[in-house]
Amino acid sequence: MKGRRVLAAKNIPTRLPLLGTVAYSTALHYWGAPEWLWGVFVFLMGFVWVAVIVDMIASTEVELP
Repeated sequence: MKGRRVLAAKNIPTRLPLLGTVAYSTALHYWGAPEWLWGVFVFLMGFVWVAVIVDMIASTEVELP
């Protein structure tokens, strides 16, 4: 499988969706979201986290000249 070529980590840091996950979960808790909405949120954010981690593993880092 051919991986994507991305800039090296020292040139641009990897951005994990940590801040978004915390912000959305805090908002759901603050507004008293029902349990089914929490389930949808956990499923979607789990999917996002898995996609980001797989992309980090499958990509190839490239140095800037």
